[in-house]
Amino acid sequence: MGTYFNYFIYSTLGLLIIILLILFLSIFRKIRSTSSDKFNVIQFPIETNNKIKDFINEVSDYLNKLGKLVSTDQKQAIKEINERLKIFETFANEKNQELQLYKEGYEYSKQKNIINGILD
Repeated sequence: MGTYFNYFIYSTLGLLIIILLILFLSIFRKIRSTSSDKFNVIQFPIETNNKIKDFINEVSDYLNKLGKLVSTDQKQAIKEINERLKIFETFANEKNQELQLYKEGYEYSKQKNIINGILD
């Protein structure tokens, strides 16, 4: 009875080894059948692949539009700053002219006082 049991175990193990060898060879053939530059055992369905490509294109377009929008906003901000600086510049020029007039008046007054001092 022990020998029949041993034969049964050996034959079952042999059958399992043969099945595993066949499975290994079939998987190995599938891996070798793919091209070397596109080694993809798992392939996405065409619809999913197209959705992924569309999503990538939409994100890329959105980022380009966002970059242009930021550039436009920055240009607008620079224009506003330039306008404000022009107002400040005109104000500073007016005050500079007033200071020049005061300085000329001071120089005149100083020279007048010197001349008056000499004449007296």
